[in-house]
Amino acid sequence: MGKIQESPNLTAMILSAVLFGLAHAPKGWNYAFLAMVAGLLYGFPFCKNKNLFGAVVLHAVVDVIAVAYFSAVL
Repeated sequence: MGKIQESPNLTAMILSAVLFGLAHAPKGWNYAFLAMVAGLLYGFPFCKNKNLFGAVVLHAVVDVIAVAYFSAVL
């Protein structure tokens, strides 16, 4: 329990990234893994700025790139 208390932001980022990945699991486990990695990346601006704006903008940029360059269906 001591390690969690030493780095609560990292623990929260990992937990939220796993949940974010699981939320995307119906699209397949490869997609869920990518969503989990993306969830980790979305956590950094949130931890730095203490608001969701940066994470939301980063998610929007990733979605635009996925649709524009890879014809992804969101």
